Amino acid sequence: MTTAFENLQNQAKRVKPVSPSTTRKLPEQLNDFVRSLGGVLVDVTALEVNTMVVEYISGNKFIPWEVYRDIYPISRVYLEQQGYHPTLHKQYLDLRSQLELQYSLLLTDPGSAFYDSSVIDNIRETSPILTDPTIDSMDLPTRLPDPINPTGAEEVTKVRHLLSSSNFLCHLRKMSELKAALDSRNRRLLRHAVAFADDSQSDEALQNSIFNDIIYAQTVIQLDGDIVNRYAEELFDHPHRDAILAIHRDSLTTSENQWRGLLSFIIDIIQSTIDRGMFRAAKRRKMRESSRN
Repeated sequence: MTTAFENLQNQAKRVKPVSPSTTRKLPEQLNDFVRSLGGVLVDVTALEVNTMVVEYISGNKFIPWEVYRDIYPISRVYLEQQGYHPTLHKQYLDLRSQLELQYSLLLTDPGSAFYDSSVIDNIRETSPILTDPTIDSMDLPTRLPDPINPTGAEEVTKVRHLLSSSNFLCHLRKMSELKAALDSRNRRLLRHAVAFADDSQSDEALQNSIFNDIIYAQTVIQLDGDIVNRYAEELFDHPHRDAILAIHRDSLTTSENQWRGLLSFIIDIIQSTIDRGMFRAAKRRKMRESSRN
């Protein structure tokens, strides 16, 4: 079976080489188009398939501002005040740390529109989350723009600018999925705590009864052909283990076929755009030669 990487290589062979002089003459729209594909290409360089059993499927759409707004205020104090179940505090705090980390990476990326050279110059003090793996981001002042209590129009503009970054949105979408799963588990844990408030065995019963809202199986396929499979420990005690594994295998097959098709589609678009640009450049060159004659 041809791998996604081999399929990409075969598609790429159809693209004709373009000389530097010709490339410089391509329409400006082509350059804009190629730049716009950057975010898409970041998303499709790897295929990740997660299989999760959930209590219910939410029909909510991904709204970047809403997700960012809901993750931004998470802190130890916030979780306690809002009554989140104590067993999930660490997962929520990790989610908030990821948000801070992704923004810090943008600030230190010379190719990013958010690049700040002053952060690089003094990175240990300005962004220790990038240099110290033991540091707790909850103990650091946040660098993220505030969507809840903005200091003014400039702060709101910063949030909107951040949410226009395809790189940041890619990670924010994943965080949205993780938070939705955490929220579902939190609701179930709180319901159980209320229902069994007087039961001394409630904690043990709870651990044995919670099978939902965790990722049981995960497969990641990189563009270079590297494949990683992960399985949650809880899967092996799940009464429907075989069914979950079968669903995961079927989902992986379907997703890989769709992924290959998407890669081919993107390459075809790029090839078609380059061909049109080369044709127009050749046509203009021919017209200039005719006018000189």
